[in-house]
Amino acid sequence: MIAVLVTRAGAVAGALAAVPLAWLVSEQLYLAREGRTWDRRLIAMLGILTALVPSAPITLFGLIPHGHTAPTLPSQQVSACEVRQGAQVFAHLPAGAILAPLDIGPELLLATPDSVLATGHHRGARAMHQVIAAFTGSAAQAQAIAADNRIAYLALCPDLGEPQIYAHAAPHGLAADLLAGRTPVWLTPVEARRDGRLLVWKVAG
Repeated sequence: MIAVLVTRAGAVAGALAAVPLAWLVSEQLYLAREGRTWDRRLIAMLGILTALVPSAPITLFGLIPHGHTAPTLPSQQVSACEVRQGAQVFAHLPAGAILAPLDIGPELLLATPDSVLATGHHRGARAMHQVIAAFTGSAAQAQAIAADNRIAYLALCPDLGEPQIYAHAAPHGLAADLLAGRTPVWLTPVEARRDGRLLVWKVAG
């Protein structure tokens, strides 16, 4: 049950379950071979399948047509964005906090003396929510989030999947505006290359 709630606990759960699971499968194998009726043998085989491949029912259910199609996400490609190289621009700027997509936050921390609002680590759930809300919200909403967190800069790689997903989910949000070249009045371009590399804006004080 813990492994269901916390994925990383699955390894420990698997280690603890190995011996009793082996006993269970051996019992089911015996029943499948020596069962007196076909229904008992079938139940035994299903038991073995469930024990060894517990995700099988979910997989089979997913193969059944349900009359709807999954939403189409932006196609992914190899990024031309080199965060550490692009982050060199921060060496010539006063230190400050950076609002950036979660995926590039760690590299910005390594490449600059600055801080970031959030990275993709679950213990920072509140800050992660604010990053997502800023990029999917309107320019005014993003400005309010930036002000509340004393953000000095905004950075993103336009050809990475995360900002494209934000833009796809919120066509009128901040990420969509920035990817389309629409810069809010409270942002001033610092590095405005349009070749997929790291883009940087300064937040108006």
